[in-house]
Amino acid sequence: AARAKHARYLADLLASPRAEPRARAAELLRHYADQLPLVWPALVAALAGSDERAARAVLSLFRHLAPVAGAVEPDLLELFGDPCPIRAARAAVALWRLGRFAAIVPHIRRELLGAPDDSRGWDLLTALANRVGHAHGVLHAIEGALAGAPDDTRARLWALLFPPETGTEAAISACVDAAAAPGARVKWLPLFRAAGDDPEAGLLALALMCAYGSEGTGPVKINLIKHQRAVAFHYLAESKLIVERAMERLTAGASATERRARVREFCGNPERPPEALLALLTSEVNWYRWAGLELLDAWGAPELAADLIAERVWDRCPRVRARALLLT
Repeated sequence: AARAKHARYLADLLASPRAEPRARAAELLRHYADQLPLVWPALVAALAGSDERAARAVLSLFRHLAPVAGAVEPDLLELFGDPCPIRAARAAVALWRLGRFAAIVPHIRRELLGAPDDSRGWDLLTALANRVGHAHGVLHAIEGALAGAPDDTRARLWALLFPPETGTEAAISACVDAAAAPGARVKWLPLFRAAGDDPEAGLLALALMCAYGSEGTGPVKINLIKHQRAVAFHYLAESKLIVERAMERLTAGASATERRARVREFCGNPERPPEALLALLTSEVNWYRWAGLELLDAWGAPELAADLIAERVWDRCPRVRARALLLT
């Protein structure tokens, strides 16, 4: 009874006039999977709203609505018919999570292959491609929906669904060479320049230390301290000691026990992986998604985010897919 009450309270917050409570409620509802069938109208309403952050967080919850799929599907089909391609794309991802994607396949084919003007169909697919970071299995559903399409259509679809690395991703890739000697695998100063002011940069660096060792991190010690404080809200002196321990002990040959201790300490030693770490798994930057998986592995309890890890098995980025498979 208490869990149901809490779930209803959080669902009500999805309609808050303030953005932060909406987003926070969407994130917390992930811990009430068993109660979500009771509050599904609020989830659909969030998809129809203008808050993209809350809608993205809510999308991952539709996998838990199988018991009420018959009731949810008509509302999602109505939302799929919305003239706004963003809202239609949200509905398409939600239907895929619900196991009802087949219901919109004829509509997608008609928009792209049977309409005199296919612009709305491509607008919809573009909006879908921008959201597959939160449901990568939908990539295969889209490809299946366009089976038998002309070659030029499929080539355009392939380019849309599997785009080249963004500027940030390519810049980070240029800083990492897994085949190099231990002290030269990561170019640490260029790495922080590539990541710019991204708050995820410190966790990415920590993940790279776990994967390739901390050799050569001396010049970025101040960067690491700044990011550690942002994650765990420690005093400067305490952050300095934590970062120095990580730099000293996360060598290329560090044990799993050592990696676990250093990652948990960097995050402030909470009982569960912090939201900042879990948020990496749904980042639009593939290196941050990879970092989230690397850090969860080091954390030592990947089952705490099993659903999020399973999504990465379908990731567009081969690096992320390969890392996710090691955790499943």
